[in-house]
Formats: sequence, C-alpha cells, structure tokens
Amino acid sequence: MKHRRASIRAALRLALSVAPRFAEFEIIPAWTSSVDARSLPVLGIATPSETKDQDTHQAAERAITIIVVLKRLGGEDIDDVLDDDSDHVEGMVLATLRTLGIDAQLDRTDVSADGSADRRIGTLTMTFRAFVQTPDPLTP
Repeated sequence: MKHRRASIRAALRLALSVAPRFAEFEIIPAWTSSVDARSLPVLGIATPSETKDQDTHQAAERAITIIVVLKRLGGEDIDDVLDDDSDHVEGMVLATLRTLGIDAQLDRTDVSADGSADRRIGTLTMTFRAFVQTPDPLTP
C-alpha cells in the first residue's frame, strides 16, 4: 500500500496530466532546482509537510501541505494565462481529492513572471491543505 502522501501525489499527477489544458506539460519533481526555458511547460506536485492533531486515542487528523507549481513561457499576457491556469488547477485538485474521500482547501496562490515582454517565464505556485484521518498509533 502506498503512503498517503505518495497516493495524493500520484492521483494529482494523473489528473493534471490528462487534462486537455495541461496535456503538453511535462510532470517533474516540484523541487527540481533549475528549469530552463527549453524545458517549458512543466508542472510539479509536492507534499513537503504534514501536521498531526490527535483526535482520540485511536485516531488522528493529519493536515498535508500540497504544492502545485506550474511554469510556462508567455508574452505580455502571461499573468492572465496563469490566472486561468490557477482556476483549472484549483478545480482539478479539489475534485480529485474529493474522489479520494479527502477534504481539502486552497490556502494560497502566487503568480510571478520574469524575463522580457515577448519571452516571459510565468510561474504559478498553489498551496493546498488536505485533511486525512489515520489510525493512531500507525501500524506499518
């Protein structure tokens, strides 16, 4: 059985990779240190942290941070394109997690663009929080 965070990453990678809007994107590890313009567009998903809140002696609620990072080339309208991307990502992430029986929310969206007007690299970073119930103590 996959770890809960691995299952979330796999489900989100699959959902985003088959979405027509992101069909041309390469899915990469979200923490890849450097991505050059020739590699774009790319999309990464990471689950860098998890907190635990003891519900009872037999169960705990875990809040898993999910980060989706998308990078693409664009022109002067790259901010508008990334805004549209963010709506698609938000809807797909939350719907995918719901199908897994996981409650989640979007916590933060960041958009940035670097470069000259005709060849800008846009970055969309979205941070979600997913809530998962687990038995406590965990038994591997």
